[in-house]
Amino acid sequence: MFHKGKENAWLGLILLVVLGVMGGIGADKVPSPWFDEGWTLVVARNWVEHGNYAIRLADEWVSASPMAHAFSVTVPVAASFRSLGVGVLQGRLPSILFTVGILALLFVLARQMYGSKTAWITLVILVFMAPHLRNNPILFGRQVLGETPMLFYLLLGYWFWLRALRGSRISLVWVSLFWGLALISKRQILPFWLAAMSIMILVAALRRDWRVVKLSITAGLGAAIATAICLFIDTGLVSDWPSNGSFSIGGLYGLAAWSWVPEVRLGGLLGLIRFGLFSSLGLIGCAIHWVRRSRQSAEISASAWCEFSLIMLVGSWSFWYAFGSLGWARYYYPIFVLSAGFLAKLLSDWTESFSRWPTPALLQNSRGSFWKALVALTLIILNLGYVIESVEYIPSEEKLGVYQVSEYFHDQVDPDALVETYDSELNFLLRQPIHYPPDSLQMDLNRRTFLKQPITISYDPLAADPDYLVVGPYAENWQLYAPLEGSGDFLLVQEFPGYRIYRRARANPAFVPTVSVGKLSWRRSWSSPGCRASSATSYDASSDEIGSYSFYIPPTNCVGPKYVLNQNKTNP
Repeated sequence: MFHKGKENAWLGLILLVVLGVMGGIGADKVPSPWFDEGWTLVVARNWVEHGNYAIRLADEWVSASPMAHAFSVTVPVAASFRSLGVGVLQGRLPSILFTVGILALLFVLARQMYGSKTAWITLVILVFMAPHLRNNPILFGRQVLGETPMLFYLLLGYWFWLRALRGSRISLVWVSLFWGLALISKRQILPFWLAAMSIMILVAALRRDWRVVKLSITAGLGAAIATAICLFIDTGLVSDWPSNGSFSIGGLYGLAAWSWVPEVRLGGLLGLIRFGLFSSLGLIGCAIHWVRRSRQSAEISASAWCEFSLIMLVGSWSFWYAFGSLGWARYYYPIFVLSAGFLAKLLSDWTESFSRWPTPALLQNSRGSFWKALVALTLIILNLGYVIESVEYIPSEEKLGVYQVSEYFHDQVDPDALVETYDSELNFLLRQPIHYPPDSLQMDLNRRTFLKQPITISYDPLAADPDYLVVGPYAENWQLYAPLEGSGDFLLVQEFPGYRIYRRARANPAFVPTVSVGKLSWRRSWSSPGCRASSATSYDASSDEIGSYSFYIPPTNCVGPKYVLNQNKTNP
């Protein structure tokens, strides 16, 4: 298609455009900051500002585990904060850079396995043909989530794995390092990576390709050692702080990894059809082609072994998504990204690099080619229909009022007011101390909400004596604060898209003015939200006037009558 040098130049230019779009057009607002991002952003900020790799719970420090991502995700965010300042855009910048790296690595791997034309089609699929905009790398890659660095480390490991299969022994060190980082960044990948490596070792042994067997075992053991070292580092960072009722990883797998509830299983199968029909066809097509090619050749090339490993990885991951997962769109994102090259290969073969379409002339010449081209065209049209259908996702994200909530608290609420909320993005955006439930409660909330289990939630938000309550998208979905919202303990004071702000219903403030010659002073003793601490304030009056004053104009966020200045002048 192009000379390799010219092709790389075009690739670099396109990736720079992608970088500009991802980082320059509403990167801090679309998608809106949300629950899974907030914890990692908070830990990175606290590490930079306070030197504590931990999360604040009201006035205490608690462990970042298990709510925040591993250090392989958090450290790049902290480095961005230290270099560029603290903010949502700065926190998302490492994920944006990781995403650009993912696109580059997928292009290079697809070119090695299938050729330049298929590599370019792979990029087109990734940028324009995600089955839902939520899974478009340009939007997904803006978020501080574990999937993005995991995919980058994994694909970088595969790039070095390809080099190792071609004879570069030093590349095995880098394979081990980056696969170890991938396994710690998002542990969800572990069983699929193990399946891919195990099946590749078995197939290589059956073919008596002992060199590939040896390299695979070495790479697997190296990755295991690297993962153990990464776990040791991660544990060392979080072990200095007490846990906030942490849940076990085993319990998390029991909830999110394998669910046998019929409604959930049906959702997983429908999700595979909705999000993964096209990718699955590409995966199956490449798997069939690999088997046929391996039977015809006594020796399998390095790129073919690399392809086989990726096919096994994506295949096992797709099986789990259909028959074990909760069927969420987010869970399919890594599968879509890793299988883009397979779908590109299928479309390229069936349309001869988009030069053959289902025309009457083609039908007369070759019925098989006609039907393949027709199916390819149908896939493209249906996929574009899904993309257009999900366009409403962008304006819905723009309408979320998380920044309006932040401005409200910044402008109208005392910095010392205690806020109860379980939407962690506010923990990052608000300057007020935040109180939230124990981490273990999330397991019960998810089981009740998504698995429909009759679980009683035993959590009393009033025990922390909060001044404000904010119910955001996740707390609303979980119905965590529903009993409290109608109890009369809180008054609704403001509502923004996706968020409701409640103020604690407390008694009126006590007000005791005192007067001295030439100086007016008063003391306020508050029990209303944002004004819990007593404070004294004074006002210097002119020396030639003596009077008795009652002066008070309370902040807009405090409960109680509004006082005004009443001055009764007397001459000295």
